[in-house]
Amino acid sequence: MIPLKVLIIEDDLIEAADMQESLESEGRFVTTIASNTQEVKRALKRQIPDLVLVDIRLEGSTHNGIEIVEEVLNAYSLPIVYLTSSTEKPYMEAARKTQPAAFMFKPFRSNELAIQLELAYLNRGIQPDSYAAESLFLPTDQGRSHIRIMKKDVVYMSASGSYVEVHLRKGASTEKIVFSMNLGHLDQYFPDNQFYRVSRSLMVNLDFVERVERNRLFVTSTSTPILFPESKHRDLLRKLAVVKTP
Repeated sequence: MIPLKVLIIEDDLIEAADMQESLESEGRFVTTIASNTQEVKRALKRQIPDLVLVDIRLEGSTHNGIEIVEEVLNAYSLPIVYLTSSTEKPYMEAARKTQPAAFMFKPFRSNELAIQLELAYLNRGIQPDSYAAESLFLPTDQGRSHIRIMKKDVVYMSASGSYVEVHLRKGASTEKIVFSMNLGHLDQYFPDNQFYRVSRSLMVNLDFVERVERNRLFVTSTSTPILFPESKHRDLLRKLAVVKTP
């Protein structure tokens, strides 16, 4: 048994309490029960869970569960399990784009919930070789085909909603590949000694950083500065070989 920390996103407090009781009786720990985007953000600042259990339809929230998950994955690489009573095609297609670890359908069986979450957690990972590999195949044409890229050619990656832009070095300029995925999911394929997550929507290849200022940086093959949070400035410098003044 793995003592998983689980964040529950559910608007029905009775169902959420049942899930919490079921999970904690099996040795899991529920970090928070949240029902909207702001509650989820506060919960993640307090404690990062091992897994997120999400109801797709949230009646009391301005965002549904899928939209909240998209925001979560832009900042964190976490396995997602959707819990839903709906099999409507638009919802399911949107949910699949976030690449969840599993789907569970209501009504759930209390004795199966903890087991299914543990299986989803164990099966969430990427193949070890994918992290170390020098190249990757990225989805194009709405997932109907894949294109090979070399990791060393990635200058930076930026996120907008559920889409990622991968900027590749091509001679003296860059080429952009856009596809539907969350940066929080994609970043696990890139080694953190070479790629740095400057913000939840930006990841840069440190080998291409040419100049760093308080809240912006310049990279190879583009003259346009890339803005980043000033709070990340010091941490970014730690990742670079900076000569300190005596």
